[in-house]
Amino acid sequence: MARVRRGNVRKNRRKKILKQAKGYYGLKSRGHRIAKQAVDRSLVFAYRDRRQKKRQLRALWIVRINAAAREHGLSYSRFVAGLKAAGSTLDRKVLADLAVRDAEGFARLAAMAREALGEPAPADEAPKAKKAEAKKAEAEKGEAKPVVKETRKAAETGEAGTAEESKPAKAKTSEKPAEDEGKAEAKPEPKAEKSAAKAAKRSEPKAEAAPATEDAGEAGTGEAAGKAPKKGAAKAGAGGGEAKPAAKTKAPAKAEAAEPEPEAEGDAEAEAKAGG
Repeated sequence: MARVRRGNVRKNRRKKILKQAKGYYGLKSRGHRIAKQAVDRSLVFAYRDRRQKKRQLRALWIVRINAAAREHGLSYSRFVAGLKAAGSTLDRKVLADLAVRDAEGFARLAAMAREALGEPAPADEAPKAKKAEAKKAEAEKGEAKPVVKETRKAAETGEAGTAEESKPAKAKTSEKPAEDEGKAEAKPEPKAEKSAAKAAKRSEPKAEAAPATEDAGEAGTGEAAGKAPKKGAAKAGAGGGEAKPAAKTKAPAKAEAAEPEPEAEGDAEAEAKAGG
């Protein structure tokens, strides 16, 4: 048996599937096996949705016709019945388009349907009142716009005025830092005076320490007199160069401390006599 070659038949069949799967994600648009599965599934949904689309559009047309008919005092069912009685052949697609784009034409159709049904015309007071209110609202909006502009201008001018008034205030505030600077410059003077006073206080007790030791020597407290000059010398070392005069008072203090010795000898002789 001769070998049969597929030739272009196999290639064309695959190309047809891949062409239908163009734009699918991944292997669904490149691989023949996966692409065939995706194409078969999409064809099923397309067949179903071609019928659902008609239902959905008819429902949309009915909603639009009902909304427009109720503005003229008719329900959807009464409106369609009146058009049928009047012999109108317009379908729902056209009626919905008129309801959206031609309100006056739809109003004439509603009047024709009402006459065919034998219904009286509704009172036009409510629509007129609505129209009047709409006009008033538009007029108020038109008048309100210039007022808003004026208020904005007034606000801008008010802000400009406040800005001009605030300028001198800023100048006043600018003067305050100058005063503060003067105060800041004046503050270092008391500090210098305080430091000078402290230095003077430190030097005064050091100069008075020498006479204090002399009084102590006269009273007969030689030991206290001997200690006092040492403290004064220590303070003089801490104070700096001004403590040198205190060192000169050490010689008289020692001399005075040596004077009480004869008194001590006299007391010893008196005690010896009393004992004898």
